[in-house]
Amino acid sequence: MPLSTSPARCATTSPPCVSGTGRQLVARVQLHSAPTRLAQADALKRSLAEVATWDWCGATLVIEHCDKYVPEQNPEKGFLSLESEIDVVSEAGIGIHLNWGRSAVEGRSADTAYEHVLEAGKRGVLDGIIFSGAGPEETQYGYSWIDGHLPAQADEPTSLMDEVEIARCAQGAIAGGAKYLGAKVCVPKGCVPRAAPGHAHQHLPGLRPRRIIAPQPGRALAFCERGGGARREAHT
Repeated sequence: MPLSTSPARCATTSPPCVSGTGRQLVARVQLHSAPTRLAQADALKRSLAEVATWDWCGATLVIEHCDKYVPEQNPEKGFLSLESEIDVVSEAGIGIHLNWGRSAVEGRSADTAYEHVLEAGKRGVLDGIIFSGAGPEETQYGYSWIDGHLPAQADEPTSLMDEVEIARCAQGAIAGGAKYLGAKVCVPKGCVPRAAPGHAHQHLPGLRPRRIIAPQPGRALAFCERGGGARREAHT
């Protein structure tokens, strides 16, 4: 089934992608290989061929990989496999965006996230990665294996995303050509709102923050330089 086109078409016209001063407001537009359980690579190809003809005001299209459909487990997203998405984007000339937690949810393991980083990097399509946690137990953030943007293990002991996993995936992503790294996490109950962005930045040790925001209560995002002088990327 093709991707829905109307929302994406509206995103290029209202609000505008460029500020009044000419600054680009949107750097990436993430697309998904939906729908759950019924995603088809050929339908994704057709959809990408259509949306690639639209005016994206300089923004780059990427496919965000979510957990693939695995018959023996309840899906969070249940879309295409990373391998299928890589084949499609390689032909379309665009990249793959990874979310650490969504890969971990898929394989029920931190190793799956690392394997996805290596595979996308090896195939030359890794655009960037966002660090969100996941884990096998019910927590204040939801049920087990929820796609719920858990914090790192320092803030949520059941989260599989600890400093070691963040470091090896960040290093692997940089080696694989990723253009940006970031974090998108929930923050613990009782966290002072002004402190929320700090929880996101803590997930990216050794990287200088370029942009840290708290888009809504209980959630924080951080965007960091990749290496020396990487340009700022926007993630929505």
